[in-house]
Amino acid sequence: MKQIKLVATDLDGTLLGSDRKISENTKQVLQQLIKQGVKVVPLSGRPRSSIKEVFPGIDLEYLIGYNGGLIQKMDGTIIHQSIFSEEQIDFLLSLNHPFAKGPYLLGANHFYLPKKVSKFQRELCETMWKMKSRQLTPADHYKIIKCEYHGPRIFGAHFFKVIKPQLEPYFDVTSSGGWTLEMTNHDATKGNALEILRKKLGLDPSEVVVFGDNLNDVSAFRVPGITKVAMGNAIDEIKDLADDVTLTNDQDGVAEFLKQYCN
Repeated sequence: MKQIKLVATDLDGTLLGSDRKISENTKQVLQQLIKQGVKVVPLSGRPRSSIKEVFPGIDLEYLIGYNGGLIQKMDGTIIHQSIFSEEQIDFLLSLNHPFAKGPYLLGANHFYLPKKVSKFQRELCETMWKMKSRQLTPADHYKIIKCEYHGPRIFGAHFFKVIKPQLEPYFDVTSSGGWTLEMTNHDATKGNALEILRKKLGLDPSEVVVFGDNLNDVSAFRVPGITKVAMGNAIDEIKDLADDVTLTNDQDGVAEFLKQYCN
């Protein structure tokens, strides 16, 4: 592998510990790499507002959010976004899953509620995504980049067996955990977004390393030519696609792998 010039990393289950925070060890390693000119890029299902809070005191320039549906600078400038069509929105609004909370329709700066939800549920989502909710209006349809359903962990298994086939003609369907179900456009994957950003920065694939642990990282691990590193806690599918396996997220696996590249 050439000198690393871009580090793309998933957050939950990868860069962050089980407490959903970045450790001091990891922070120091990332800061050192950034001083060396390396681009550190969060590669997450989260929106920018939530990603920013993970990196206090770390000078990041780019992020990939919504599982690849949105590429932004950290100041909010949109580089690329993949927005749902009116047909997709109509399809989502026609669905009824009694065991799930949602749909939550997410844009670059707000998330939208097509129906009334409890104050508790709304505030829970606002806290999680670090952005405000709005009632969905027809004028908002062109702003939607991602859809999520939330439910009990058992719902995830039911979804992938029963409901996923209904959605796949319309969306790329994945999950970052057993209780979230995430939909973006078919072209809005972490892998595609990583390639768009890599080409924008003029980098060779061999200058890129990616870290991940779960289903929504699979597309990035299928990008040819880049180095793929699975976490020790990753699912088997990610480990099978990886070039290397590092320690778990609670053992600072990303930082420990990257220390070899710090001058």
